[in-house]
Amino acid sequence: MLTAIINARCNSSRLPFKHFKKIGNKTVIELIIDALKENKYIKEIYVATGSYSKNKKFKQELNHKYKNLNFFFYDKEEHVTERIFKLSKKISTDYCVLISGDCVLIDNSFITRMYKKLSDNKDFDFIKASKKVQHEGIKIFKTEAWGKVNKLSKNNIFQENPGYITKIYPKKFKILKLIPQKYESGKSSRLSIDTKSDLDFFELIYQFLKKRNKKFNFQNSIKYNCLNRFKYINQHVNQKDPQKKNSKKIIIITCANKKFGIGHYRRSGVIEREILERFTSNIEKVLINSKKIEKNKLTKYLNLNKFLKYKFNNENNFIIDLPNEILERILNKISKLRRLLIIDNKIHLKKALKIIPSMSVRSDKKNNFFAGKEMIILNRDIIKILALKKIKQFISKENIITMGGTFYKSNELEKLLEKQKNIKIILGPHISQNQRNYFVKKLNSKKIIYNPKNIIEILANAKKIYSKFGVTTYECISLNLKPIVFYSDEVGDRLKEIKYLKKHKFINLFNNKIIDKSKKINVISNLFKISKILEKFIYGSK
Repeated sequence: MLTAIINARCNSSRLPFKHFKKIGNKTVIELIIDALKENKYIKEIYVATGSYSKNKKFKQELNHKYKNLNFFFYDKEEHVTERIFKLSKKISTDYCVLISGDCVLIDNSFITRMYKKLSDNKDFDFIKASKKVQHEGIKIFKTEAWGKVNKLSKNNIFQENPGYITKIYPKKFKILKLIPQKYESGKSSRLSIDTKSDLDFFELIYQFLKKRNKKFNFQNSIKYNCLNRFKYINQHVNQKDPQKKNSKKIIIITCANKKFGIGHYRRSGVIEREILERFTSNIEKVLINSKKIEKNKLTKYLNLNKFLKYKFNNENNFIIDLPNEILERILNKISKLRRLLIIDNKIHLKKALKIIPSMSVRSDKKNNFFAGKEMIILNRDIIKILALKKIKQFISKENIITMGGTFYKSNELEKLLEKQKNIKIILGPHISQNQRNYFVKKLNSKKIIYNPKNIIEILANAKKIYSKFGVTTYECISLNLKPIVFYSDEVGDRLKEIKYLKKHKFINLFNNKIIDKSKKINVISNLFKISKILEKFIYGSK
């Protein structure tokens, strides 16, 4: 018989508490447990994790849902190989299957075949597929053999990556080979959950199979070609290399407040996600003159005076997305920094690399900035929502007004609220209670959506969208929607960009004639181009 060990921890640098994220109506860890319980050769299941103080959520969430589920807590958080060894001493079965707690598609057929072959060949310690397979995060071994694994795993790399030593030094172990079956051979997709994009990948597979009344499992995912169908969702994600050292820290400096809204913050969030998923998790955020809008130990909130006194390590990489008013006030401080990437500003700093997310501006490599349609910074959630919309075939019903992060009151808005009754309004996080009351009087509380986390999904399902110009305008365009933009109080570069978008039929203007034809920005293409600039910035020469 087998003992299943699910290796998991709450803290993850790229996706904290990823084991408790939902796919459909179950969490990742629940899907893994439920799958393992279907295997008749598995006698008991352990959740093996770090210290109780940091990982008690596993017991709190799972203890009442599953009978006979075992938990093993080990205080040395980073010594994962040693954790498995200490647990192996408590296990009564001769063989174990070690499951990575972020690999949700469990194939019991694969586990059973490996177990039977290994148990029939008792001189061997491990069993592995003879060539690459789709499966991830499954190791089957003789229980007593893990003592040798732990003894040889003396450095941090081998301790943090359980069983990694058998890959680097295979000759030190007796490893049996299993010839994989045709359906599982080859490797075309990522099947572990390390990032938001990985989670989106599995959610789309779940919804695709649900639409066909099929169970979410490995066999159906293969049968209906789901791994290839949706691999574009997370194929950009880089698997961490255990032997590769972290790059220099990347510090993202931005703001979110009542005066400037949340556009800069949201845009820098897109950049942060690209860096996390493609390059490194060694990121810190600094928000200037901002109220707390996220709970994250790696985020610093500094007022302008404290920021100007703060000492940054000049060897780090700095990404700055700030309104011009703040940027000019910190110019002396940032001009001394060696490695700068500035978003949405053509500021005259020779060393700084610049991305100008404007369709009316052209790139100027002599002045070190990149602009145009492919430099529009778009939320990766759009890719998932477009795929989900295709699966579910949503019918757009509601008209939506989106105000961004700040309060906006104008004659245009007054006219719209008077004429249009079948409408909902999205308000940002910096709207005061008095300002909210204004909209309650004009509409009613049921028609107000306050600071939604799923704003992309709301926009995608709208029949018609009225928008103040900003980040949301480009998101609507990328969703193949044609927003109707309020523009009466816009001036300068913003007005120039609005006129460009109108001329090229990307948007409509409020009170102007509606043009049916529309154009769309390709999200994947944009993110690919921006990632190339990020790569140059992160790894390029000084």
